Amino acid sequence: MAKNMGFLFLVFLWFGGSVIIAIAASARGRNPLIWFLLPLIITPLLAALLLLVMGGAGDGTQPCPRCREGIKIGAKVCRFCGHELPDHQNDAPFPDTRLCPNCSYQVRKKDTRCPRCSNVMPPLNEEAA
Repeated sequence: MAKNMGFLFLVFLWFGGSVIIAIAASARGRNPLIWFLLPLIITPLLAALLLLVMGGAGDGTQPCPRCREGIKIGAKVCRFCGHELPDHQNDAPFPDTRLCPNCSYQVRKKDTRCPRCSNVMPPLNEEAA
């Protein structure tokens, strides 16, 4: 009985680690399903180290709209899938918004932080507003 409990505890830790890594991957702009399955195949510790090495949106990258892989901010074409990205770094589609320079999320002009990535927004140029 105690042997079975030890095995169940190990399975629970392995599964729990996979869930935690999937949540962390989602926060970094990665596919959470893939990052849930990967630690089930390899160890959760190794998957966590791999996720840390790969980085996320905070390292000067943004997710591609088509394949969700990390590409440089301001890139014209995704190097993974070849998707052409629109050049809209500074022109937000709505008049009361501006784009976050870190993740390209539409942020209200009055906000000082991006609600998606918590990046501090640069001050507005009052003459252009």
